[in-house]
Parts: sequence; C-alpha cells; structure tokens
Amino acid sequence: MRFKLVESQASEHASSEAVGVLQSVAPQADGRFMLTIVNRRGEIIEVLGSDVLAAKIF
Repeated sequence: MRFKLVESQASEHASSEAVGVLQSVAPQADGRFMLTIVNRRGEIIEVLGSDVLAAKIF
C-alpha cells in the first residue's frame, strides 16, 4: 500500500509504503476510516483511508 505522508511536509518524499497484513478498518468520528497494518517486523502502522494512494490486495 502506498500512502501520503501528511505529517512530514518537509520530507523529500511525498509518500511511503507499508507491506503487511491488514489488521483492522475502524470508522472515525469524522466519518473517515483508519486502516491498521501489521508489517513483517511486527510494527503497527495506522493510515487514514483517504491517504491511501494505491493498494494491492491478495
């Protein structure tokens, strides 16, 4: 999954990637939803659905 980096505007990269297992999809109070990914190192990455630029699911 490729997603926008919103918090790091000074970064030279406008996006990042997460490879792993989709753990959950949770609705937020503002109507958007949060994706929780567990990567191969066991780290949890949370990304807003609206920030997802591309995803490959298999």
